[in-house]
Amino acid sequence: MTEPVPIITYPADGAEVATQVITVTGTASDDVGVNLVEVKVNTQSWLPATGTTSWSFDATLSKGENTIQVVAVDTLGNDGYDQITVTYTPPDESAPEVHIQSPSDGSQVSDPQIFVSGTASDDIKVESVYIYVNGNFAATASGTTSWSATVDLIEGTNVVEARAYDLASNLGTDSITVTYKLPDSEVPVVAITSPEHNDEVFVEQITVSGTASDNEGIEKVEVQVNGGSWAQASGTDMWSATISLAPDENTIVARATDLSS
Repeated sequence: MTEPVPIITYPADGAEVATQVITVTGTASDDVGVNLVEVKVNTQSWLPATGTTSWSFDATLSKGENTIQVVAVDTLGNDGYDQITVTYTPPDESAPEVHIQSPSDGSQVSDPQIFVSGTASDDIKVESVYIYVNGNFAATASGTTSWSATVDLIEGTNVVEARAYDLASNLGTDSITVTYKLPDSEVPVVAITSPEHNDEVFVEQITVSGTASDNEGIEKVEVQVNGGSWAQASGTDMWSATISLAPDENTIVARATDLSS
């Protein structure tokens, strides 16, 4: 008596697939005739295939390695077997997570070029990280799970975005806003309004007052008498200070410092 010879023709032994349900196909031959073909996946039950000498079976796989067996039974009850292994890897549908760590969201800078850095992670692997500024490609980051890049800004508010891709081209993003402000080169304007120039007073202590203005804002106003130490006045745009005079002529100087120093 000769045993039937079943052969699995698809998929190949050791194949890797990305779909959970696959159609297993094959052939079976016997000298007296094939009566039945059945297929078993892992520890599942034996189930009949469609066809005998040419047969097919829809197999449901588990994640990872699967054992697929086929048995052919001839009309006399003799049986023969074939077996393969197939690895099922589900498609990657999880997007990477990416975070911009520096600079912080809402930062204001005075340099048109900034260093951006952060992290990215994925359940399989981060393939690449790209930086965009205001929707335009700016740089390919150096590194993946820990990355950095130098990008150029335009004057005003900039949206800096990090885009991380995994091996399946899934996309994860993070963005911040950074404001680039041109360096302030305009000096404040300060004026002493009281006393007036060349005024004559008859008391040692007097109150000096005045105004100060700047395009960015005044941080402080200070007053000096006769080259002595600087004393901070009260107020900024409208300021005043009490000073002590020496007998005879006194030189009073006021200076204003803006927010850019």
